[in-house]
Amino acid sequence: MREEFTHVAAMRYTLATTELLHLVKENHTYRELAKVTGLSESELCRYDAGHILPSLARAEQLTRQLLSVAHLSDRIANEIARDSDGYVDTTRIVTDPVILELAAQHAINEFKTSGITKVVTPSVDGVPLATIIACRLSIHIVIAKTERERGVPDFIEAEYTTEGGLRMYLYMPRHVIQRNDSILLVDGMVRDYRMYVALSKALVQKTKARIQGIFALMARPNEWKTLCEHHAGITADVMLQIPEEESLANQRSATELRDQP
Repeated sequence: MREEFTHVAAMRYTLATTELLHLVKENHTYRELAKVTGLSESELCRYDAGHILPSLARAEQLTRQLLSVAHLSDRIANEIARDSDGYVDTTRIVTDPVILELAAQHAINEFKTSGITKVVTPSVDGVPLATIIACRLSIHIVIAKTERERGVPDFIEAEYTTEGGLRMYLYMPRHVIQRNDSILLVDGMVRDYRMYVALSKALVQKTKARIQGIFALMARPNEWKTLCEHHAGITADVMLQIPEEESLANQRSATELRDQP
């Protein structure tokens, strides 16, 4: 038994591995997967059908192999939608159960040795993914909200100023974060690094928690780069970096001007 998993979390992980196999099987034959995993077609079939469960060690190995052929970043890229100005609509991605399942298993594989005790998300788009990850690890999810909730006596407050100069606040019930908690920050789309930096600072300074990792489905490249620079030494993982919306709009405008007679 691995120290990074409780017994319940280990069971959930192995079950999730069989679910991952079922998802990947939709686009691959058992013969193809046997070549990737080194397992027999009959053994893969028994896992897929739920007749047997892999050991935890086998599940970890199988998960890595299956994720390598799942091409999650391609799935996300294929679902990206933009409006006429180039701004990204993440709705189809952050609510797609297949993408969320694949991403959650990837995140658990990436951070399972980090001793994560809480999953924190500062965005509505991050709630579905954060919930799946927290359930798989048998830990609590904390949602940082933009308003104080009535009935909650005390809050951890994070303040930051957006790129456009707006002063914003995030609130978390103080009792849900304990001293020395190990935090995984999770979101669907990282658009403004300032929000995450403020959240990290508030958690570290006001609760003595530790930021152990950052995981996101998507991110604007410049924002992700700056966010990682502010969290040097902390594991940060994003499934897909997508071009800046403003850059695309500017490129289109320049093209339109160039094409004018």
